[in-house]
Amino acid sequence: MIQHGIKRRMVIAVPAWGDYVKVFLGPVLRSHRAAIAELQRETGGTVDIRYVVMTDAPEAVSRALGGYPLTLVPLPTSSGLVFQTLCDGHREAIEAAREGDRVVLLNADIMVSTGAFAAIERAFRRGKKAVVCGGTRTLLRPWHRYPPPLPGRALAWWAYQHAHPITKLMFWGTGTTGYPCTVYFRKGDNVVLRGFHIHPIAIVKDRDLPFSGSIDLNLMDNYRFEETHLVTDSAELAIAEISAEWKKHDDSGRPFDVATITEWAIRGARSSHWWNFRHRIIIAGDATADAGDTAVAEEVLRLCPYTAALEAAL
Repeated sequence: MIQHGIKRRMVIAVPAWGDYVKVFLGPVLRSHRAAIAELQRETGGTVDIRYVVMTDAPEAVSRALGGYPLTLVPLPTSSGLVFQTLCDGHREAIEAAREGDRVVLLNADIMVSTGAFAAIERAFRRGKKAVVCGGTRTLLRPWHRYPPPLPGRALAWWAYQHAHPITKLMFWGTGTTGYPCTVYFRKGDNVVLRGFHIHPIAIVKDRDLPFSGSIDLNLMDNYRFEETHLVTDSAELAIAEISAEWKKHDDSGRPFDVATITEWAIRGARSSHWWNFRHRIIIAGDATADAGDTAVAEEVLRLCPYTAALEAAL
């Protein structure tokens, strides 16, 4: 339970354009409203919510978010590259935030669990400065086929059960990705995610925050490991990323193995990514049970080039 007290401000960033405006204003915003309601119940209404939305549909967004203070940001005139536009949208929100604000960095296609914002606020009130959370990509579907807002474990399991083809490429033992930035392990009822590129879902703006590319790449370089809370159990907080079926990912055509993971990570992972991979993220089952991930992770981590720095942060 969060103790009531001084007012805080939470800025929710959502770049939303094109077809994904409907996704944001449908199942995604419905999940936000449930999470905001739980946050306000837990904090006694001591967190003020503000949205910063980069969009090409300002009127529709204004109508839907009429109950919240809202900053609308137009799409860049050079808009075209998805990652660059997302980067611009998140940067605009960080710049619009005041010193000390919580900034929640979402996309138009990310549903959150009912306790997501309350979990973020709890982490910050414990002194953390950033929250990192693994999410599972699921398939875009008609409005009536989305579940109502769900708590963490339920949302994580729903997304896993309705995995996007990209997510299926990441399943250990059967997946054929050549870009294993996240890996799902399953043994019986136990499902565990190990990932390098884990979503920085929220930060406290208390310093300069330069980053390039998407926030998954290097935003977390601005925070020390001991300042960061990585969510290790979806019961605390979960997100589900909605993507159209046509969205593609690198497919090598053959099952990936430890060598594939290691070769990719040595070439493309930063120290913060290796730190992420050290953590087991529980999707379903017993949090203490091995889902087949432990031995694989140990073998991969033996070749981590940042071992000394990671050990010092523990």
